Amino acid sequence: SPTVLPPQLVRWFVPGAPSPHADATMPPNLSRIVEQRLDRERANQERRDDLRGMLKVQSLHAGHVESESRSEAMRRQREEAAERRELFTDYCYVQAEQEKERKKQLSQLEERLA
Repeated sequence: SPTVLPPQLVRWFVPGAPSPHADATMPPNLSRIVEQRLDRERANQERRDDLRGMLKVQSLHAGHVESESRSEAMRRQREEAAERRELFTDYCYVQAEQEKERKKQLSQLEERLA
């Protein structure tokens, strides 16, 4: 069976019931003022939560941008390193060919002199 509250406690547990502490010294619109303050606090809390959410999303986007720029920099470094290796390989090949040609010319000159 449901619990029946005595009339003096009903005012504590029933929404919208006047406060059990309401007496002649309290302004008649105090409950409205308190409700308005609570509504403002709820609205402020919602705005703070929204701002936190937006900051979280912005932080995620900033992390993605930073990651992309870091990846792009690493890709450029790899390309530059590959280009340097290719240039060095070409340089070594040219040097070797020049050395062969120099030796060939030197042997031809020696044959002429001999």
